[in-house]
Amino acid sequence: MKRELSELAKFTRALEVKNTASFAGYTDLHRWCCEHPQVFWPALLSYTGIPIHGALTPALVGTDFIDREFFPNIKLNYTRCLLDSSLDVSLQRSAVTVVSEVGQIESVSRAELRSLTLSVASSLRALGVVSGDRVVAIARNSIESIVACLACAALGATWSSVSPEIGAASIVERFGQLKPKVLFTNTEYSLNGAVRNIDDTVSELLMSVRSIEQVVMLSTRDSLPESNIEILRWKDVLSETSLTLDELEDYPFNHPLFVMFSSGTTGVPKCIVHGAGGTLLEHLKEHRLHGDLGKKDTLLFQTSTGWMMWNWQLSALASGTHIVLYDGSVSYPEKTNLLKVIAEHEVSVFGTSPAYVQFLIESGVTPKNLYEFPRLRAIQSTGSVLSETHFEWIVESFKDMPVQSVSGGTDMIGCLVLGHPELPVQPGDSQCISLGIDVRVKADDSGAHEIARSGTGELVVVKPFPSQPVFLWNDPENVKLRSGYFDKNPGVWTHGDQIRISKNGSPRILGRSDGTLNIRGVRIGPAEILTIVNQVEGVRESMAIEQVSPREPGGSRLVLLLVMHSDESLERSFVLALKKRLASEASRLHVPAVVAKVPALPRTHNGKLSEKAARDAVNRVEVVNLAALSNPEVLLEIQLQVPEAPN
Repeated sequence: MKRELSELAKFTRALEVKNTASFAGYTDLHRWCCEHPQVFWPALLSYTGIPIHGALTPALVGTDFIDREFFPNIKLNYTRCLLDSSLDVSLQRSAVTVVSEVGQIESVSRAELRSLTLSVASSLRALGVVSGDRVVAIARNSIESIVACLACAALGATWSSVSPEIGAASIVERFGQLKPKVLFTNTEYSLNGAVRNIDDTVSELLMSVRSIEQVVMLSTRDSLPESNIEILRWKDVLSETSLTLDELEDYPFNHPLFVMFSSGTTGVPKCIVHGAGGTLLEHLKEHRLHGDLGKKDTLLFQTSTGWMMWNWQLSALASGTHIVLYDGSVSYPEKTNLLKVIAEHEVSVFGTSPAYVQFLIESGVTPKNLYEFPRLRAIQSTGSVLSETHFEWIVESFKDMPVQSVSGGTDMIGCLVLGHPELPVQPGDSQCISLGIDVRVKADDSGAHEIARSGTGELVVVKPFPSQPVFLWNDPENVKLRSGYFDKNPGVWTHGDQIRISKNGSPRILGRSDGTLNIRGVRIGPAEILTIVNQVEGVRESMAIEQVSPREPGGSRLVLLLVMHSDESLERSFVLALKKRLASEASRLHVPAVVAKVPALPRTHNGKLSEKAARDAVNRVEVVNLAALSNPEVLLEIQLQVPEAPN
């Protein structure tokens, strides 16, 4: 990052900024950038070299999170920024490669991707798609889904996608709010060798969301659902066109680009609208500075089209990076499938989740014994907390390289804490806070509600940042936006995570703050318990939740849910030994009143654990929006294994 920051400093001088400061280290640099947003963000935007038009100043109008606007005088086109030829990248270099679970490979060069995108954009324009329209997709990982997204963005339309395995009710609940004009869709997908048809899902969507005027099939294998709407094959939108990148219209910096959805576990999913400029600027910063990605790199992030990491990976094209998408099960037909793809396609940065790392551990796979991974130089992980054990296993069994725990989310379509190409890695920690984003800790264990640069507490951001939502859909008075992010702690962005930031600036995500336990009046982060429990032999996965228990001091008790490797029942000796270990390594407050073995833990369709759903289940409270869960059936099993607390 030193080279990149040196370039950044040149731009600050070019802007005639006095006293640019001498930075002793990253923490000082980060603080300076946060304190000088009118200098840092224009310097960063200029450094990226993406094709923009207009004045870099002012960088920010307004200081309130809601009443603010970044770069009001800048215009750009997201698609042109990704496919621009000024990156000095050969147009014959691979841009996107897709590998299926059975080894089928499709790849397009940058020239081919540009041609396909402009072709589909021309067809969409002929179909009446204009700036501000919403275009949605039920899409597998494919070349076609990438092209469709870029074609929509080229016209100023707003893109939103989900993966095909999500149920019809969840898709209708999300897309129905947007009133989209066009639907791109697959009607089948493969998983574990089985072809799964979703004709009924598509038909239900078309019957329920009457705003859809046009349907485009993303694959020649897709069947045509019954509908009164004209349905086009993919080949029908591959028009011959003279449209060029230079002819694409530029749109305001904050023009809506993507709509992402909250998990929906607490009600109807929020439609989070992200602007083109803020999204791209944040991604460029994370890719080029924090990830050191460039035109010689290949990035593979294990994601579906319904997770923000798909959009995040897409933006890497703006750095000339070759991206690899994986479609299907990572364990079919062999449990080493994904490892083979990483090796054969010379991936340099691999993005994954703790769940996949745990899968490899449980499978007894030692990656370095199978492949050398000569170009792999970093592994990034997100989705949930990456334990110290996982850090150590990756270095010992995969490759001695930086393990970068990154965390942010759908809400800001990027990362708040992440990696650094030069800073040391401390197992369990992220290497640094994202440059220019003023992340702090709201410490409340003493009731003082103070906000500090270090300590343990709730993660808050105290100053606006470009990639925060431009607005929430159907929220003209910003009521949902305020209640979701600002009502709990007025004046600052409350992200919903617990964090610990050391004196030297090293951050560690401890888990979701809405899962924080209050045992006998003492706040306990679930990670404090799970870090110990997950190291116990035989435990595959665990969750610590709070159950209302009027007879207990403080009115609640701690329940520990365990998913075990073995099908056998929990032995009393095992439970006693586990409780003793928790008391010894943590405290007596960390010892659960109930330990229950369950077949699985509830997860959202994005694969994230839902502590709230489990907590509602054990408290016999109606679980809101079961459709947001990929495995709602486990809630009944949890209720069967965890008795109601005595009154």
